[in-house]
Amino acid sequence: TEHHGIVDPPKQSEGRLNMCEDTTRMLEVKGKKILAPMVRVGTLGYRLLAIHFGAEVLYTEEIIDRKLTQTKRTINEKKKTIEYILREQRGKKKKNEFVDTVVFSTPIEKPKDRPSVPLILQLGTNSPETALAAAQLVGDDVDGIDVNMGCPKQFSVKGGMGVALLRDTERLESILTSLIQNTNKPISCKMRLLETRPETVHRLKTILKTGVYAVAIHPRVPDARNHLVPANYPEIKAMLQEVYEEMPEARKTAIIVSGDIFSVDKIPAILEASGGDSVMFARGALDNVSVFCGNRISRMQYAQLFTQYSIYYGNHYGNVRYSMQRIFDNTRDGKEFYSQISNAPDYAAALKLLSVGRTVEECEASLPDLPALADLPDKEAEEPLAKKQKCNNPNQEQKDQTADAKQKEGA
Repeated sequence: TEHHGIVDPPKQSEGRLNMCEDTTRMLEVKGKKILAPMVRVGTLGYRLLAIHFGAEVLYTEEIIDRKLTQTKRTINEKKKTIEYILREQRGKKKKNEFVDTVVFSTPIEKPKDRPSVPLILQLGTNSPETALAAAQLVGDDVDGIDVNMGCPKQFSVKGGMGVALLRDTERLESILTSLIQNTNKPISCKMRLLETRPETVHRLKTILKTGVYAVAIHPRVPDARNHLVPANYPEIKAMLQEVYEEMPEARKTAIIVSGDIFSVDKIPAILEASGGDSVMFARGALDNVSVFCGNRISRMQYAQLFTQYSIYYGNHYGNVRYSMQRIFDNTRDGKEFYSQISNAPDYAAALKLLSVGRTVEECEASLPDLPALADLPDKEAEEPLAKKQKCNNPNQEQKDQTADAKQKEGA
């Protein structure tokens, strides 16, 4: 029964446990345009915009497993959403003040115009037990579980997650095996290159042997900065050829290519160069969520929609401002407007700056109308971002990593 309050998590079907060969657990992701997991970006409002503009598979932002296991599943009748809420104390001097934070949310029903788009929840984890507990908690509210083995940021690495997990063969194998054997969900992972090809091939073989249905590969080594080092698609192809010679059965596992994908026109060339099956949009989708249909709305239109959707679904304003700073790059859109976006203190100021013409209260009450794809221009509204511009502020990257860590921790 739907109600606003705590409800029991959906129960796993006992008849589906420990069924590694169950073909119903294979999601079809080959040949798809996929939204990448992006911390502070891939929240509910943003994912719904991505669906509308043509994303065919959605990944959530990375959610730390131990944080998810501390949440309670609720039904928000007003918004028609399922919410996993964490109640926690905030502030050293306010020990008795509790704050409710929505860690993960998803619609009760999938969008009627795109009901077949699967939702994959990405976990940050370093423990088979905690990963399994988190995966079982979300139950039937997601279509698959992905394990993050690619994040090189300090918070993840220090916690034994992301790239640190990729370096730990025994642990990564135990986590994937536990999830595959003890849930009824398709399991995948996202990784990146290690320093040498033999290292990376060894990890990839280990991952494939567990029985995952898909592996996303970001073809950069952990310390490579995206705006300085191009994605190495041929390296993926060379690795796959080596893997398939020894493991021809691994060809059934979907290989998703991530990195430097800013236009749908480039997909055939990227797949040819990499030998992959699908592409995953990250910075390209952050730059303009309509990248999935050819960047057919302007960044301003995108920012207006994103802000209104974020207000309606209760996204924290700090996350939205973080995204705005990347939508309106300071070297591309002018320092003055970038500075105004960066200094907008709240949603009211952002709505005014973006000329939305609605108040915060109006945005909280209803969603804006979305443009029909058939009515959009055939050509790109603006030139897509070719590469991430180097930030003029040398301290910005460290600030971003600190903010990401706080977002993951819920601090």
